[in-house]
Amino acid sequence: MVIQGPSSLSDSPGEDEIDTAWRFPMTMIRTTCAVCGEVELIPGELRLELTALDGTGSYLFSCPTCGDQQRRPANHRVVSILLATGVAYEVVDESNPITESEIAGFAAALDSGEWVDQLR
Repeated sequence: MVIQGPSSLSDSPGEDEIDTAWRFPMTMIRTTCAVCGEVELIPGELRLELTALDGTGSYLFSCPTCGDQQRRPANHRVVSILLATGVAYEVVDESNPITESEIAGFAAALDSGEWVDQLR
């Protein structure tokens, strides 16, 4: 993945430039599609799924050439870069929730009183 900012910035807009164009240049994110190879996207075309308490995750996008949905792993470095460029994110919890049988077993262990001996 490569992040590419604007090639040059001017201090003020030219006569033919839109006022906001020189203030907010578009960042391009270069990544790969499994079908098409290298593609360029803007931050709004990607979505980041962060793993809870891990700092890693996956980024998702639709290839602008073929439309194929892509999912790529995102290590700490990639996550930092994507967040810095303004890519939208969602924290996902991939852990397994506690089941009712685990709760029942825990409650039974508390009722038995044997856990007090383990504290000493």
